[in-house]
Amino acid sequence: MQIEAQHYPGKIERRDVNDWLDRGDKIIQDVEDKVSKVGCPFHICVAKYLDEKTGKMKEIIDEGEKYTKLDAILVVDDLSRKGVAVPTSELQGRDATKAEILGYLMEDKIIRIGVCGLGGIGKTIIIKHVHNELLNRVTKFKKVVSVTATRQFDIIKLQKDIASQLKVSLPDEDETMRAAVLLEIRKLIECWIEEGFIAPMETRHKMNCQGHAILRTLEDNCLLEIVHTMQSRVIDDEDENAVKMHDLLKAMALDITSKSPRFLVKFGMKIRELPNKKQWTEDLKRVSLTRNSIEEILRDLSSPECQMLTTLLLSHNNLSNFPDSFFEQMNELKILDLSKNYELKSLPSSISELKNLTTLLLIGCQQLRKVLALSNCQAITTLDFNQSGIEEIPEGIEMLVNLKYLDLNYTNMRKLPEGMLQKLTCLQILALRISGIQVKGEVLWPLEKLEYFDGVLIDWNELSIFLKVMQSRRERLRDYRLDIGSRGEGTFEYQKHWKRLF
Repeated sequence: MQIEAQHYPGKIERRDVNDWLDRGDKIIQDVEDKVSKVGCPFHICVAKYLDEKTGKMKEIIDEGEKYTKLDAILVVDDLSRKGVAVPTSELQGRDATKAEILGYLMEDKIIRIGVCGLGGIGKTIIIKHVHNELLNRVTKFKKVVSVTATRQFDIIKLQKDIASQLKVSLPDEDETMRAAVLLEIRKLIECWIEEGFIAPMETRHKMNCQGHAILRTLEDNCLLEIVHTMQSRVIDDEDENAVKMHDLLKAMALDITSKSPRFLVKFGMKIRELPNKKQWTEDLKRVSLTRNSIEEILRDLSSPECQMLTTLLLSHNNLSNFPDSFFEQMNELKILDLSKNYELKSLPSSISELKNLTTLLLIGCQQLRKVLALSNCQAITTLDFNQSGIEEIPEGIEMLVNLKYLDLNYTNMRKLPEGMLQKLTCLQILALRISGIQVKGEVLWPLEKLEYFDGVLIDWNELSIFLKVMQSRRERLRDYRLDIGSRGEGTFEYQKHWKRLF
């Protein structure tokens, strides 16, 4: 039958098909019951009953003609299933390894498991058996999927393979185009905080909540569209959702900001050099040249005269250096984003004189080894050096008494200046766990406004001190990730109300 040809693992009959089959089966069962009770199919009452049921069966058969066509779709995905078993061979002598992996999978603290060994020893077979075992067990996993990634894998293909297994659709766009259309909610709210669009509040958490309230208002008025990303569905975190603005609204916004005070926006336009000097006017307020291919700054732009400029976004370009005088005439500059300029090797000395600078983002600047002194930039509230090549903390950072956000994760730093952290009493977010930096629990005592800590304590003796700090800050310290010792002898996590900050 055609339905049997389509009925393979992971599929079930469509509801209307199933109802049709059930009605036919019921008539057959009713007739069999009637005959068994009377004992003779030729009895007059049975004959009349059979005639009636034959008519109804003919109606059902006529109704089912649409299901007999060659192109008829008779089955759908079984969404109630955790997943589909993968074919594999018998597992020999590896039951203990399988049990060990299954044990790790049940532990909340373990987020990644590696099965290593020479080719041909049965690693893939073990994983297939683990996959199939999870399908049959009652576990915390709602879905179990298996996706293969080669060494030379393509990230977009991998995303689509996972999305396909989860029954989530992804648009047929490349990574750059999707990034140009969507903006992560968490990044947007951080931007609003840095720009001052959200009024200062007692805690970062309250400002984050205010950002979500603004987003809901914009969504309710059809000014922004909330897009549920694959990642947000998998980890159930609304901060991983994204927002999208209609092209007409975007065009209107750009038109409004093209007049004084002026914005200059060339996002994702693949330009290879900065806009010409004529566009860098005195009334320029904000500039976004993100996601382009800018490699160098021409001589006639060695020092743009932009006295009103407050925001300069140059992330995701190919810049390697700047003229030393580039920022000299940008006295009002508050936000500078040079993130993801992977070839950036040095910063101009004029950055050190930006007295109104509040935000400096150098995320992913892997070739950058040093940041010049920041002692004159005492307005700074946010420093993000995540995934940069910076090897030592900038000179004068202990003087940044307004600093609220410091991210040193994935840097090449090994230590901090003695007494530095204790002086940064306004810190709300401190991240330095994925680096060579270890701290003592006592350095956190002065940080009374700390809401998020991601770090490494020197040894177990410091843990009790940290827990005392945590106990005294129960209402404010909402989220932390903690390692003990340089070898990660222990890992602790705590989250309160707030699923994820960044």
